[in-house]
Amino acid sequence: MTAPVVQAGWKGTTGALAAVMLSFNAHVAVALAASAGIALGVPLLLGLVAWRAFRAPAAGWLIGAGTFFVSQVVLRLPWQIALGVWLQKTHASSTVMWSWLAVSAFTAGLFEETGRFVAYRTLFKDRTARGGVMLGLGHGGLESMLLVGLPLAVNVLLYLALANGLSFGLPEAQRPLVVQQFNALTPALALAGGVERLSSMAVHVGLSVLVLQVFRRDSKWWLAFAIAFHTLSNLVGVAAAKTLGVWQGEGVIAVFALLALWWTVRFVRQDGAVERSGPVRFPMTVGTSVKWISLVALAAGAVTLPIPFLLASQPASPGPVAWLAVLPSVVVPVALGLTVLWAPRAVRLEPDALVVERLAWSDVRIPLGEVTAVAAGPELKTFGGNVMRVAGNGGLLGFTGLYRVRGVGLVRCWATRLGAPTVLVSRRSERPVLLGVDDGPALLKALSARV
Repeated sequence: MTAPVVQAGWKGTTGALAAVMLSFNAHVAVALAASAGIALGVPLLLGLVAWRAFRAPAAGWLIGAGTFFVSQVVLRLPWQIALGVWLQKTHASSTVMWSWLAVSAFTAGLFEETGRFVAYRTLFKDRTARGGVMLGLGHGGLESMLLVGLPLAVNVLLYLALANGLSFGLPEAQRPLVVQQFNALTPALALAGGVERLSSMAVHVGLSVLVLQVFRRDSKWWLAFAIAFHTLSNLVGVAAAKTLGVWQGEGVIAVFALLALWWTVRFVRQDGAVERSGPVRFPMTVGTSVKWISLVALAAGAVTLPIPFLLASQPASPGPVAWLAVLPSVVVPVALGLTVLWAPRAVRLEPDALVVERLAWSDVRIPLGEVTAVAAGPELKTFGGNVMRVAGNGGLLGFTGLYRVRGVGLVRCWATRLGAPTVLVSRRSERPVLLGVDDGPALLKALSARV
């Protein structure tokens, strides 16, 4: 079926170009509109699906979009575009242009992947693969909408306007050139922009999941890999499009997209396997020695608790010195009661965090992204040993607070047994944690598999 053609033209002073007439092709118009719809709508649609169907955090999309805006629109594109225009005007040799293409590909990877790293480090603390996918959808989504979707939407309006003899605000001297470019469009070429966005968004999702591994696996090499992959995909994709053709370039980018989707699916499945197995819980039951310590401490608190009330019931009003003398009998029971509330009862290993459950107080959550190393820790002993209490509870239903471990320094401690194996958890920006659960070796093994 042949598309209807409408002729529209104008007179001008730009030589042969002035005589160019716009040949309106309905198939081209539809393909342009489809490309614009893909570039503008698909990022929002995928973000909505990820949020509703897969419980991905919505904040990830917004933070990813902000990451692209800052790393590209604010920090890179202003000087990169200006420098590219200057080079084209003053050093328009093929060697310079190919060198500039390589530099542009590298700076895109450097700025965008570093931006993702900073976003994970400062704003986005979700360390699940779903979170990484959502950050990639936001990052690639805003790029798609700003750099491709909006220009394509303007092109659709311009194409329709020119077909109806309207100028759409174009300067007189530019109209013939624009018409010539539109006439050269085929439906396939008009659709290429939208197809390219699908592949590019897949690459962005994969890159966001790669950078996430910096925090999940504590290695900056993942960031270097992401920068290299981003650079290579941009360089090879654009080079193929320039030398072989638009659709050949699209095919190259699609190969990179498939690679990115492959490792994204692997990481998401790993998280899914952990979630299906549910959180792993390691109980912290109170040992015999700690039970005796707790019994004596609670008995002492019970004995001293009535003293202030007995003193207040005396006919003669007690003086200040008498009240100071009985102050410990008030403070000690209160301190003992708070210590009981804070006593640990289990450690729970979740997909993205290590959680210390407390008897009647809020749980302590340690993101796995903050954990840098795990190792077997020293045993707690009543006297001597490699662990010494600095401030905190020293035996009432457990050992909690600030402790000093020989060779390590100050640590936060949660344990319930003397002479039992412990696990030392090192963290990136906080003090290490010493955990004493019923089965220390099992906790160490499970944590080692996640960190």
